[in-house]
Amino acid sequence: MRPHRIPHAHGLRLVLAAIVALSIAAEELPTVTVTATKRSESPARIPLSLSLVNEALLNELSPNTINDIADRIPNLHIVSFSAARLSFPYIRGIGSGQGNPAIGTYIDDIPQLSINTARMEFLSPKQVEVLRGPQGTLYGRNTLGGVILVQSQPPADVFGGSLDYEVAGDNQHRVKLRLSGPLNDEAAYALDAAYR
Repeated sequence: MRPHRIPHAHGLRLVLAAIVALSIAAEELPTVTVTATKRSESPARIPLSLSLVNEALLNELSPNTINDIADRIPNLHIVSFSAARLSFPYIRGIGSGQGNPAIGTYIDDIPQLSINTARMEFLSPKQVEVLRGPQGTLYGRNTLGGVILVQSQPPADVFGGSLDYEVAGDNQHRVKLRLSGPLNDEAAYALDAAYR
């Protein structure tokens, strides 16, 4: 049986295709870090089922609550009946109910223990991470279905602020205020407020 040889033209095309593929792979992708394991690391190195909504997507969508980004996160469903306190998150079909939380919500690493916080207003979100599956080892009880982690924008190094005013149908108004700046060389502050 004769060995099959690739003609020179085909071999050259394969080499060129490999060089192009390597140059595309070598392009710098934006660095993303998550804090799902309570330390900053790349999501590719974490052995968890994780969805991330980064700052760029949050700026594009301008969400007011977790409901506004729930359709971008696989296996996350927010049930909204009437009042905000009756809106419960479900991850992979496991969800919270009144008096029976199964999805933990953390804002800046602070657990939100009230059932009214499932649909809290986003004031200045930097990143939203959704961990699917039981997370009791790192986040304690009430995380059978998963955890929703919200990180806020850090305080700025220079004084600044923003004021957003939205008007919607049915005489609905929404105001968001953010003030941020340094207190001294080692400390800074950020103040966020919203009214609807």
